[in-house]
Amino acid sequence: MQYPDYSGWEWEEANAKWENVKDNFTVPTGMYANIPGCREKPLTILTAVYNGLPKIAAKRRNPVTIRSKNFFIDSKVISVRTKVSSDPIVGDITDTYQCEPEEEYM
Repeated sequence: MQYPDYSGWEWEEANAKWENVKDNFTVPTGMYANIPGCREKPLTILTAVYNGLPKIAAKRRNPVTIRSKNFFIDSKVISVRTKVSSDPIVGDITDTYQCEPEEEYM
């Protein structure tokens, strides 16, 4: 099986509303390249796709311009977090404390 399984029950609503639910996105990893001691360390990337956003997000709208009682937020929210990881054999995480992403790169 290949993940995610887009034919699963949790994708039924998204498949019905969007032509193509499969997303491709890239995560730029150069944000640690110029920080001494961080370039050669492993990088952990955590991603999440929030398909249920329309059910949990506040529906901000201007009542003057929207006449419908029901409307749908047609967007997907993806969050990405990165963290430089320490060498698992050494086990010393203190050498990653200085590895914060460069704000200019972001």
